[in-house]
Amino acid sequence: MNSIIAIIEFARRFETVRRIKRRLWKGPRRNIGDLIWLIHQLWRGILLKLRSKDKNQWIKSALSEKSYSDGSIITVTFGSRKFGNRDNKLTLFLDSFLQFTHCPDRVEILIKVDDDDDLAFFYNVKHRYSDRINLRLFSSARGRGYEDMHLWHHHLIKNRNPGAKLHFILTDDAIFKFNHWDDNLISLLENREDTYFIATACSLEEAITFHGPNPVTPAPVYWIRGDDYPIYGFDLLTSAAKVSATFPGWTEFGNVQLIDQYAGALLQTAWQKFGVSLHEQIDLYADRKGGKVCWSESPKRAEIRTRTLTEFFSPESEIKREKIVQQILCDIKFKYGN
Repeated sequence: MNSIIAIIEFARRFETVRRIKRRLWKGPRRNIGDLIWLIHQLWRGILLKLRSKDKNQWIKSALSEKSYSDGSIITVTFGSRKFGNRDNKLTLFLDSFLQFTHCPDRVEILIKVDDDDDLAFFYNVKHRYSDRINLRLFSSARGRGYEDMHLWHHHLIKNRNPGAKLHFILTDDAIFKFNHWDDNLISLLENREDTYFIATACSLEEAITFHGPNPVTPAPVYWIRGDDYPIYGFDLLTSAAKVSATFPGWTEFGNVQLIDQYAGALLQTAWQKFGVSLHEQIDLYADRKGGKVCWSESPKRAEIRTRTLTEFFSPESEIKREKIVQQILCDIKFKYGN
């Protein structure tokens, strides 16, 4: 088995060389950026192979250590990858966070990184920002990558500050654009007695609107908008977890990676089946930076999207989400005795 793995790794090195050769053949003027990136990836991969297991283990431990105050009430989570990702904008994200956040110490940022990634890069990022940001990174197996989003968000919030009230889902290519967004969000908390809500930068009507059919398949697969970067109240997530934990493969974020659409589906069920709004509208705090890779043109991403949308809107999934919403509404009634 070890010899087979060694042969595969040896062959992959030649594939990298061939990719560099193709870039050179196309012409350095048009592809110099891609060429530099490929060479850098190759070099960082070599350094990773040379690093000792003890050094790797030390880096993993250092990534998740607390090195700042722990009074945060807003938990931000997302995954980040450096190897193979031209569009990693993690440092730009953190710079924009510092620029637009009034009180960084009331926000914690928890990031999932892969065991096989460039952990030294993430360690350097943490070292650069940890005197100003509640920043921790948790290393684990890559698994199915993007498809396991609902699972690693679940594991990340297990490590949150117990006093956190809100969960803000972002991405490493997000850029903050709303000055003192945290003040704006805290004002929402001050006007509520609980956090049984989902906040989006669009109206409830927009969040529960259906779109489609999905253009990547001939089958009539639709999707619900939800919204990019939803904010969940932890009261709501705690209620959802009571039921979702009984469903194999589910977390409080559902059973597939469609985190934003899951928010829309919960809002839709609560409103259309029970006449209850669990929605709060907020301003657009952050937006996607964008990059070189267009995911909508990726055949692999298209296949995942079609397959998971089919699963998302299956009768079984819809029944389970309705049970989750019923638990949330039950807990709200219990809290207020009506």
